[in-house]
Amino acid sequence: MSLLRELAIAIPIFIVAVIIASQLVVVPTSSMTPTILKGDMVVVEKNNILGMGINETNPENMKVGDIIVYAKNASGVPELIIHRVVGVNETGGQKYYITKGDNNSIDDPAMVPTNAVIGEAVNWSGKPVTIPFVGNLFLWLKGVT
Repeated sequence: MSLLRELAIAIPIFIVAVIIASQLVVVPTSSMTPTILKGDMVVVEKNNILGMGINETNPENMKVGDIIVYAKNASGVPELIIHRVVGVNETGGQKYYITKGDNNSIDDPAMVPTNAVIGEAVNWSGKPVTIPFVGNLFLWLKGVT
């Protein structure tokens, strides 16, 4: 089999695997500027692929400096937050992450339990993988300015 033919078979399989194992998250605020801009889409490694318990990212293994996506349940409406881990705390045998947006002056008000972690931003050469500005369309459709 020629190299070109092998690549023609392998590349689509790789793309499908990445899509299944990843998720795109739209950044609705400027809290992560300059690392991630408002309206960017961030590629996130999920921790529970297709709800099958397959972990690409282990929420227990996040460390200071990692950019995570977690579910914040304010007023019964889940909201995805993408912030950087700035501290790790263990209380009563449960691990919690202290998070903060790169553009924020203070840490987030509540610690994040590991079971709220959806995934971790995919990094390439030390920077999160983003699709710049594409998320602005989704924000506009949702009425977010």
